[in-house]
Amino acid sequence: MQLIIKFLHGKTTVSEEAELQAWINESPENAAHFSSFRTVWLSTAGNMNDPAYNKEQAWDHISKGMETGTEEQETSIGRHVTRFSIRQILRIAAFIIFIFLCGGICSLIIFRNSVPVSDKSCLITTPLGSITHLVLPDNSQVWLNAGSTLTYLQSFDRKKREVKLQGEAYFKVKSDKSKPFIVNTGQYAIKALGTSFNVKAYPEDNYISTTLVEGTIHVNGLGIRRGFSYILKPNQNLTIPLAKKNHQASSENRNEPISRQNPNIIIKPTVSLSSTVKTEAMVSWKDQRWTIQGEPLGTLAVLLGRRYNTTIHLSSALLDEYRFTGIIQNETLEQVLQYLRYTAPLKYKIGKGEVWWDIDPDLAGKYSKILNKK
Repeated sequence: MQLIIKFLHGKTTVSEEAELQAWINESPENAAHFSSFRTVWLSTAGNMNDPAYNKEQAWDHISKGMETGTEEQETSIGRHVTRFSIRQILRIAAFIIFIFLCGGICSLIIFRNSVPVSDKSCLITTPLGSITHLVLPDNSQVWLNAGSTLTYLQSFDRKKREVKLQGEAYFKVKSDKSKPFIVNTGQYAIKALGTSFNVKAYPEDNYISTTLVEGTIHVNGLGIRRGFSYILKPNQNLTIPLAKKNHQASSENRNEPISRQNPNIIIKPTVSLSSTVKTEAMVSWKDQRWTIQGEPLGTLAVLLGRRYNTTIHLSSALLDEYRFTGIIQNETLEQVLQYLRYTAPLKYKIGKGEVWWDIDPDLAGKYSKILNKK
């Protein structure tokens, strides 16, 4: 027995270890006796780091118990101590896991409420000649037309849903009554819940145009136009003139009835509200089949320039008297120009990144004869 204790203390010599091994191999009883003794040793080893623990006294007690007790008693003691140790370990492990879980949950709550979400801006830019489709963090969808930018904060959908638009975009907003969806164009804000609508607000244009496909939207003025408010219903289009930097108040300027001398004046701009418009055509720019209905050539030149990443110059103001109706799908710019010649006396010259439009005298004469016959 002393040899086993010495072995478990790690103090046996090579010859003593060989002697112990030979004794264990003599019979299954010896092997079981050694195993039981070793189990007790391992079960109580955890207490040995306690300063109040007397190792020699403990082992004397164990040794006497092993020598005087029966094999069944020794096995019972070993099993009892082992069961107690496992239960204790499981309790400690469960407690530790519980503490970690509670700490993790509390840390997450504290972090989410105390650490501000980064308010860096996310900028989406669509170059000329292309169209971008994106899904916002709230799963609302946006189609961004050529030459447009959309800006929103990384905290979008945490407290509010707001985007800033420069250019043209079609929005398909996911419904969330607690957080209205706001499109800020700089001078006007469009507020929506679960709706589909189109906003055209290019800074180089003289107007902002908003077309509602479904749902309801509120159009509200910002800054000096803060008193302006409109509610749109499906199939309505609202066109609002833009305030220009070089504006001078004049009664002759019907598009800008603004007094800059008194910024406190509530201004309601001249607006054009059209009901029962064909929204499919007005938002078809985002689809493969772009439908154009009665567009003056002067306006069409701007639209084609954005779509084909080119600059179109009109050499004659008479071209703006003609309108074009048709469908553009996969045609090249030159193919489109050929189509235009069927509806207007147009001649054109294509350069590098530029196109010049002018009146074709021969075609003008033919169109004049046709119109006179009618």
